[in-house]
Amino acid sequence: ENNYINFCLSKSHVIIEDFDSYSMIAGQNSNIFSPGSVLELKAGIGAFSRYSKPNISFGGNTVPINDEGFALYRKKVPVTPGLYKIPIRVRFINPIFGKEEIKEVTIEYKVVKACD
Repeated sequence: ENNYINFCLSKSHVIIEDFDSYSMIAGQNSNIFSPGSVLELKAGIGAFSRYSKPNISFGGNTVPINDEGFALYRKKVPVTPGLYKIPIRVRFINPIFGKEEIKEVTIEYKVVKACD
């Protein structure tokens, strides 16, 4: 079906600007935190595309995408110093192939004791 639609689009005179590939984008506001501060994570597809209908979860918590096409997750970091990890999972429809894809990445951050 997807190949047939792409064939029909290639025979029309309508130019549709689209991406040639889609990929997960994830970012965090810092890698090192003082106890009790706030960790902020963002994730999306390609140029934060809503078109690919992403389903995004941070540490197993699904977060809806906003009007700009990305999911924003905020969490107060633990008060105990140490190294922590949060898995990010993005499930989306790749419009090029018309198939669902899943991308995963694990972010790491460190909580350090405040200097006296």
